[in-house]
Formats: sequence, structure tokens, C-alpha cells
Amino acid sequence: IGNSAIYAPLGADMSAAIDSITEAKPHLFATGGAYAQAFGLFDASIALGTIFGPVWAGTICHLGNWWIMNLTLALICASGAVPVILYTGKPEVLV
Repeated sequence: IGNSAIYAPLGADMSAAIDSITEAKPHLFATGGAYAQAFGLFDASIALGTIFGPVWAGTICHLGNWWIMNLTLALICASGAVPVILYTGKPEVLV
């Protein structure tokens, strides 16, 4: 239930982003190619996270302790914020 609550809105956001990119630069991708590439990369990242996340956490917890495991996972998650901050632009002020 949790994943479907996240993936459905994320898929809609990805579709909206793909539409805006293909409208601005229609020559960039073949017909349907942008959707294939975006959702393929999304599915691959979910699969890699599902495979390597527990392996990483188990290894670090076994070699270190629970606190170090959580710290390393927090750093990995925080590293994902860097491209978001760099490429999303300035936040809009809502009044």
C-alpha cells in the first residue's frame, strides 16, 4: 500500500515533466522515447534500491552498529537532495 501511494503521484509528476520537456524540445527524443527512458531509469533505480539497500544496511550494521548504519543511509538519502536543489530553481513564494 505504501509504495503505491508514492509511485502513482510520482508517475504523474514524471509524465508532466516529460510533457513539458518534449513540448519545449520536440526533436530531443523519438516518439514515446522520453517516456521509455524516464520510466526505465525510474524502474531501474527502484530495483537497485530494493536489491542493494538491505545488503548495504545489513553489512554496515554487522560491521559497525545500528547508529552507523542509519548515518550512512541518511547520507545516501541526503546526497539525493543535491541535484534537486541544484536543478529545480528558486522556490516560488506563495501568498
